[in-house]
Amino acid sequence: MKIDLHAHILPDKWPDFEKQFGYGGWVTLERNSDGKAMMMKNGEPFRPVDERVWSSEARLKDMNRTGVVIQVLSTVPVMFSYWASPADTQVVSRFLNDNIAGTVASNPDRFLGFGTVPLQDPIRAAEELKRCKTELKMVGIQIGTHVDDRNIGDPFFDPFLKAAADIDMPLFIHPWDMRDQGRHSKYWLPWLVGMPSETTQAALSLMFGGAFERFPNLRVCLAHGGGALPYTVSRAKHAFDVYPGAMRVDCVRDPLSYLKDDQLFADTLVHNEHSLNLALEIMGHDNLMLGSDYPFLLGEHHPGKLIETTQYSTELKEKLLYKNAQRFLNLP
Repeated sequence: MKIDLHAHILPDKWPDFEKQFGYGGWVTLERNSDGKAMMMKNGEPFRPVDERVWSSEARLKDMNRTGVVIQVLSTVPVMFSYWASPADTQVVSRFLNDNIAGTVASNPDRFLGFGTVPLQDPIRAAEELKRCKTELKMVGIQIGTHVDDRNIGDPFFDPFLKAAADIDMPLFIHPWDMRDQGRHSKYWLPWLVGMPSETTQAALSLMFGGAFERFPNLRVCLAHGGGALPYTVSRAKHAFDVYPGAMRVDCVRDPLSYLKDDQLFADTLVHNEHSLNLALEIMGHDNLMLGSDYPFLLGEHHPGKLIETTQYSTELKEKLLYKNAQRFLNLP
């Protein structure tokens, strides 16, 4: 049994949002005759993709080949569109969510869905979150690490976080909108350095901002093994101890106290056993779950193989491969 919590999907086509809304910046998809496509942003190539990102049949073949029983589908983060008009992003979010819900409905035994929301407007985001749960029967919401200069732990987002906590809708936090200009423009540094940094900053902002105290039922999962958090959380604890005037403005708990509880989780996308061991030690055996970043090249190409090839006990492997995800997602 494997539940892959971190698997991205796109529609096979979508409206011309630039024409619909009257301004640019929207992602488009240029399909080729060979079953591949290029995601375009502002007229420039953003990322090459192939049919696995939109074809249920193609991903089911991969799932059967690698033993993944269930994928939790979420949009590609560049589609968040938090930079746009909230009303327009709400339209885009509804379109993407309806598309994911349709894919889930076509294979309900193999797919579950994470929704996306117009997070730049927490009230609209809360409305779409509720629709995702009540109408579309989704199991959670994927959100980005920030909106403009606001970290996700900013009280600005409280109406959305409260709604998630009130109806027990877990959040999957995925890094996005990393700096990619100047010294960040080469060697995939936005993905290699920017993504772990974004995730760590989001987690610490929730801790130091007191969000987990304001909303005790709030539950979040951090992508990519928690970013750099397992390696740096002790540094944050030290800062909490030595700089109380700066660090204890909005919280009373040190960062280590949030680990290994039922509010903070992470996926297992860390690429080697040493890193996985550290994540297990810091996050806890009950708080990590399989995530592959399917179908992208930086993901785990055979989801769960790292876990399966360790010397971990059968009990721990089962927790990482599916049992922890069942608990996080409120699955029977």
